This record gives sequence, C-alpha cells and structure tokens, in this order.
Amino acid sequence: MERGFTLLEVIVVLAIISVFAGIIGTVIGTSIISTEIEATEDRMDALVDALLSYYADTDEFPAATGNGETDLADLISDPGVNGWNGPYISSGFEVNDFTKDAWQAAFRYSHTSGTPACTITSNGPDGVQGSGDDMQVTVNATPVYRRKAERVREELEIIKMAAQAYAANNGGLYPGAIDHLYMGSYLSDESYRRDEWLNDYQVEGFQFISYGPDGVYGGGDDIYPY
Repeated sequence: MERGFTLLEVIVVLAIISVFAGIIGTVIGTSIISTEIEATEDRMDALVDALLSYYADTDEFPAATGNGETDLADLISDPGVNGWNGPYISSGFEVNDFTKDAWQAAFRYSHTSGTPACTITSNGPDGVQGSGDDMQVTVNATPVYRRKAERVREELEIIKMAAQAYAANNGGLYPGAIDHLYMGSYLSDESYRRDEWLNDYQVEGFQFISYGPDGVYGGGDDIYPY
C-alpha cells in the first residue's frame, strides 16, 4: 500500500527547495555583478589610455563642466583645443557606451584646470554615490610630461653641439636664433627647430633652451640641456 506525503514532509521539502533557490539566486546575482564590475573596469581602463593620449597631444585634460558624458565626449569630438588629434577612443565604443558604466550610469569626471591629473568615478552596482562600492581611477599625466621633457633635453644637446660648431667658425660669436643654425647648415632636420609644445627653441645666456609647456621664459617649467 503506497503512502502519500504528510503535510509536514511537504513543508520540509518546500523549505529545502526555497533555501536552494535562494543560494542559486545569490550565486547568479553575484556572478552578474562581478561581470558588470569587470566590464566597468575595462571601460575605465580604455578611458585612461584615451585621456593620456589626449593629454600627450594637447598638454591638458578635457575641461570638467560637471557633465561627465559631455566632458568625455571630447575624446571623440574636437573641442577646439590645440593639438587635438583624435578620436582617442576606439570605434567600438559608442558615445553612450564609453561615457557610462555597465549599469548605464554616466561616469563622473573630475579635473582641476592646470593640473596633470583627473579622475573617473562610477557609483558602482548600487548606483549611489559614496555608498562604499564606488569605483574610481586617477589618471596621472606626469610621466607623459617627463617623457616630453626628456626628448627636449636630448634635442637641446644636439642643438648645443651645433651652436658650438657655429661659434667656432664665427670667431666665438654665439648664434642669436635657431634660424642661424639652419642658414649655416649646422642643423638640417627641421624637427630640431621647435620643442614638444611647438615653440621655437630660444637663446638665453649663451645657450638654447625650451620655455616649456607655458611658452613663457622664467615660468618655472623652462627646460635646459643636460
């Protein structure tokens, strides 16, 4: 004779099923969040590379207006700054994709004009700013400037040797401008005429120097030969 399930047994089975369903749901939910976090990190990494390339060309980061989507869109559309040579983000990133995290919330972009750093922030899975699961990356362009300054110093060394040869052939007279070295064929490569910021090298105190990013002598960022 077959015996049916008692009410208690049914309740126990349902309770077990409920527990397992909860565990599976938690695992699936955690997996989804983990995937979304990874996707957001990938987008942030792509933005870091794009912003550093933008800085390398323009010597500044996009201006921060408080609208992350608009500010970061400067990586795609020329905002009218000198040296812009974009787009800086790959064609696989549509505007609404790379300006937003995996939860479709706009990244927060922050930058203080004149400084070599900016930040990109996502509010994280819960979408609440400052709740503890925010994701933030700081982009520091100081290494970009150092590489440019190093290249300028290397060029200034070549210019210095050319100027010494000029002086030796002109009774000790030091060249008064970079043009003099080209007219006398002491330099032939036009790339030595200007520094990384497209300003002519200048003579100060019987040596050629770069006025640096600000293009102003004595501004604190002048670059001298070794």
